[in-house]
Amino acid sequence: MRSYFSKLICLLGLVLSISAQAQMTITFPVERIVFQRDNNNRATVQIAGNYYQPVDKIEAKLTPLNGGNGIDWTALSSISNGFFRVHFPSPAAGINLKYAAHWLDR
Repeated sequence: MRSYFSKLICLLGLVLSISAQAQMTITFPVERIVFQRDNNNRATVQIAGNYYQPVDKIEAKLTPLNGGNGIDWTALSSISNGFFRVHFPSPAAGINLKYAAHWLDR
């Protein structure tokens, strides 16, 4: 009985770890990347990645690390065939990128 219970726990852990894989990955930018600023002290940040489940909408948000104005949640217009890409004007400071995918039927 004890062996059966141990095997059941291991199988449950394996199933949960497989189903908990990321549904979306960011391929660009990489962590701590530096972008060239223009004369107005702003940079254009490209965000690109992959998604592995059908999605209806992907949104991204840029928040400056030192306060100030960022880019609020914005729907990415270029999503198709498992890929997405968008360009954002960014404040000249460290930024935090947040992203989310939405499914309308779930």
